[in-house]
Amino acid sequence: MKRSLFLFILFHPFLSFSQDHIADSLLSLLGKPKPDSVQIVLLNDISSHYGQTGNYDESKKYALRSLELSAAAASKGDSSLTLIKAKAVACNILGNVFDYQGNYPLSLKYHFEALKLHEQILARLKKGDVREKNVKSRVAASYNNIGIVYLEQGDYDAALQNYEKALKLLQEVKDTSQLAGSYINIGNIYGNQGIQDKALENYLIALEFSKRSNNLYYLSNSHACIGLILQMKGNYTKALDHLFASLNISVEIGDEYGAGDAYINLGAVHTKIKKTKEARELYLKGLALSVKNGNKQQMSQEYLGLSLLDSLDGNYGKALLNYKKYVAYRDSVNNDESTKNSVRISMQYDFDKKQAADSVKVAEEKKVEAAELKTEQDKQYSLYGGLVLLLALSAFVLNRFRITRKQKLVIESQKEEVEMQKKIIEEKNKDVLDSIYYARRIQRALLPSERYVNTNLKRLNK
Repeated sequence: MKRSLFLFILFHPFLSFSQDHIADSLLSLLGKPKPDSVQIVLLNDISSHYGQTGNYDESKKYALRSLELSAAAASKGDSSLTLIKAKAVACNILGNVFDYQGNYPLSLKYHFEALKLHEQILARLKKGDVREKNVKSRVAASYNNIGIVYLEQGDYDAALQNYEKALKLLQEVKDTSQLAGSYINIGNIYGNQGIQDKALENYLIALEFSKRSNNLYYLSNSHACIGLILQMKGNYTKALDHLFASLNISVEIGDEYGAGDAYINLGAVHTKIKKTKEARELYLKGLALSVKNGNKQQMSQEYLGLSLLDSLDGNYGKALLNYKKYVAYRDSVNNDESTKNSVRISMQYDFDKKQAADSVKVAEEKKVEAAELKTEQDKQYSLYGGLVLLLALSAFVLNRFRITRKQKLVIESQKEEVEMQKKIIEEKNKDVLDSIYYARRIQRALLPSERYVNTNLKRLNK
């Protein structure tokens, strides 16, 4: 995805060392015999110095050496907070270097590792420890750094989630200096979404916090972001005031990354106001820094600006050439594989964090899980038992229905048979009765009637 013109504030250690710390003196100290813990801190100082001066390859080299020595010390049984903190610093440096160079997957890898290490330190501190505030600020810094990488890839939701986590921690510990950077980052979200007034509101808060804490790095970036919003609003005069203020501070503190962004933004404004000669000079100065530092993000924007200027000058062949370079560097930074790797790294951190949480609260959580599982199983058993009982009852009722139906059929059959027998018996009884009645009629026919006998007896007696 296309990188926004908004600057991104990285909470890095590059500016925490004085410019008097030159590489030669640091390297001479490194050559003398020292305990591992001292060597690790010194390697981080050298790496930070090279990062500050824009020599990112050397910065990576010494940060990786620091991590190797830290791993060796840990394998010997060193689990001190000092060692963990030194590892976190090295990871933070590497995360920033890879971000400057547009390697987002590796940037996220090391920023997530730094976050995990800071959280380990915080978990080991007792409540009320004087170091707690400082460690929480470092945790917040890691969240901000992670948010920046997501924002540079256009993932605003993930960026805002991390920024809000950082802001909450910084407000809790009242870290005025870091709050400036946090408000700038949140302003960047609104700026990229086109909500200019909300973005400007956050940038002005950041400017105030930067002045209070006298943090020149955040002061430079506050000016830069305010300048961008004013440019969008068409107030080019005030925009240039803030952008030049940002450039001057970046040069003063040796922040070549910030200076590179300032050249890009100043070139864009000069193009808008038709000062193409000045715009080209600014873009070329920025390009020289970007090539020196291997910053593909800035290189893509500078080639885009130069392409536009070539078109305005009627040099279409050169305009096409610069536009192709813009596309090449843009695509090399924001390719699909980088995005996929960023997601994988984020998911791995979430998984690792969950595993760590399980190891801390394993007993309690397992009890809760076991109770919940038992409750769920009881519910399932009750449900299954009820279903089995219902099926058994249904089978029993169906069976009884079949038996009853069968018995009914038998009874009806028997009843029909009884009825038939009854009819047969009745027929037989009728035949018997008819025979009796017939015999009586014969008998009556053969024997004289009672009146006849009485009459004859009376006659004979006379």
